[in-house]
Amino acid sequence: MAWNDNLEPPHRDVAAYPDSPLRVLAGPGTGKTFAIMRRVSRLLEECENPKDILLVTFTRMAAKDLVGKISELGIPEADNVVAKTLHSLSFSMLQSEQVIEATGRTPRTLLKFEMNPLAAAHN
Repeated sequence: MAWNDNLEPPHRDVAAYPDSPLRVLAGPGTGKTFAIMRRVSRLLEECENPKDILLVTFTRMAAKDLVGKISELGIPEADNVVAKTLHSLSFSMLQSEQVIEATGRTPRTLLKFEMNPLAAAHN
């Protein structure tokens, strides 16, 4: 199936957008993942290097969903497209630039005083 088969706005607008980066902001159930998968299909059909395609989302579940949808595309090398959370991307950038090592910082997600309200809410 071609990337634009039966594709209508606004999904076609997302999939056909020629520039990068692209940010899609929409509510749940609006077809963001569908439109992004069509964009990935278009880029791969146009022989974009899959390793140059980066999908970033906020949650691990959404990133996992994107990885699954990419593999369902059935396009050679689609599995080389990278999908990450914003936090994972940020951490990998800090690691690749040796920022954490150079600053002597210890990576952590929360400070102790930030953990207390979360722990209390969980109990």
